[in-house]
Amino acid sequence: MVRKSWIQEVCVGIALCAARYVTLWFIIGSFHLFFSGTTVVAPLAGLYTAPSMLSLWFLASIMRFCMQHTFTFSLQLLSVYHIPTQVAAWYWQISQEKATSTGITWTGAIFAIIPLLCMALFIMHPVGWYAAPYTLYWFIPSVIVLYAPKNRWLLALGSTFTAHAVGSVLWIWTHPGMSSAMWMCLIPIVGQERFVIATAMWATSYVIDLCLEKIPAVLTAGRLVLVQLMGSPREVAR
Repeated sequence: MVRKSWIQEVCVGIALCAARYVTLWFIIGSFHLFFSGTTVVAPLAGLYTAPSMLSLWFLASIMRFCMQHTFTFSLQLLSVYHIPTQVAAWYWQISQEKATSTGITWTGAIFAIIPLLCMALFIMHPVGWYAAPYTLYWFIPSVIVLYAPKNRWLLALGSTFTAHAVGSVLWIWTHPGMSSAMWMCLIPIVGQERFVIATAMWATSYVIDLCLEKIPAVLTAGRLVLVQLMGSPREVAR
């Protein structure tokens, strides 16, 4: 019997490596940072891998960026990519735990509070105060994690808006170049952007599910063919 756990991790790892080379669109307010396929695939690690693997992947990302770039640029990259993505992956993982329980779990409550905390931190910024309506999107992940943890598309939506909340707070406090008017102009764009990312994430999860369903049977069949070609161990011993 082929163990499914390592196949899940291998599938997600391959998808992550491939997604790095898919460029989606530039991040508004920057001309050198952009969303890639990793924005879609990386949060799904929370659906298919263990918590220890998520933490190891996050630490490896931090070390890689710090070795390749200056400290300041590494902080910018981490704030845009890996910290929000890591939180989005945890959102998936916590939602799976919530789906198997009957009441509100303490981890589910924490992830319901995180977007609300991001709202407060955003509004506390002098620019964010005048762009407060921008944060209304962040009620969505709080409601989903508490009341709709079994709907995969809604979970994808909640995950991507959680990443958006964390990323926006880190961005407004580390990139002072954007005005409140620019943040307000982003409101309709954010809705379209997150709808596309959530739908792509939802579709990708079913592609991974299909691979996980077929790969064990393919590996088992391949092993049987290999045994037949090489002969049984007893025949080889003779």
